[in-house]
Amino acid sequence: MRKVALRRARSADAAAITACVWQAYLPYVERIGREPAPMLADYAEIIERREVHAALCDDEVVGVIVLARTSEGFCLDNIAVRPGSQGKGSVGCSYSWPSRRQLAKALTRSISTPTN
Repeated sequence: MRKVALRRARSADAAAITACVWQAYLPYVERIGREPAPMLADYAEIIERREVHAALCDDEVVGVIVLARTSEGFCLDNIAVRPGSQGKGSVGCSYSWPSRRQLAKALTRSISTPTN
């Protein structure tokens, strides 16, 4: 199993994050008859406005998590993993982190997730 590192996304990651999201959500286009909202997002802007973390394996973005703070806690806005990295546990294990302290604080208030 290759090691996955998690770090705060940088503006230079926007194109790689966009590609990761497209690959992760592409199977759903046919199922729902349109591109899911995460595929339409401007990740350069999202990286500037929200808490975005990239999962990297050998310097390649293999996953992304997007968190948005809300008045009631936070919104787990998007988790995307490249198909080649799905089901292997390495990216998911990295995501068990969203700062345990932050997650614990948020859980005392609220977590929301959007749907398409």
